[in-house]
Amino acid sequence: MGKEITNKAIFLAVNELALYVSQVDERLNSRMDALETRIETMDKDIKQEFSKVNEKIDVVDTQLVILSEGLTKTQAEVKVLQNVK
Repeated sequence: MGKEITNKAIFLAVNELALYVSQVDERLNSRMDALETRIETMDKDIKQEFSKVNEKIDVVDTQLVILSEGLTKTQAEVKVLQNVK
């Protein structure tokens, strides 16, 4: 004798599956929201770090310009002094 599957049993099984799918969907959405927040925070942090690095590069670039201008002036002064002798 086989077991007879009733419409009520099928309905209950479908409802359980629907509930399970709904719970999984909620957990996935929650994790996706958390991941999105984390990515946005990381993006903000990376942009801030790039900004800091760019500022440091600008300072070093300016220092190099000042040093090279000073060297050029010193070289010119040495050349003038050499020509005076």
